[in-house]
Amino acid sequence: MGDRGTVSLTQHFSKEPLVAISATAVQLLLVFEIEVIEMRSE
Repeated sequence: MGDRGTVSLTQHFSKEPLVAISATAVQLLLVFEIEVIEMRSE
C-alpha cells in the first residue's frame, strides 16, 4: 500500500518537476519569512 503511493508520487513529480520544485521553494520561503517576522517582533 505504501509502495504504491510512493510510486504514484514519484510519477507525478517526474511529470511536473518544476511544479514540485516551485511548490517546495514557496513553502520554504513562507516558513523562512514567518521565522524572520517572529524574530523581529521579539
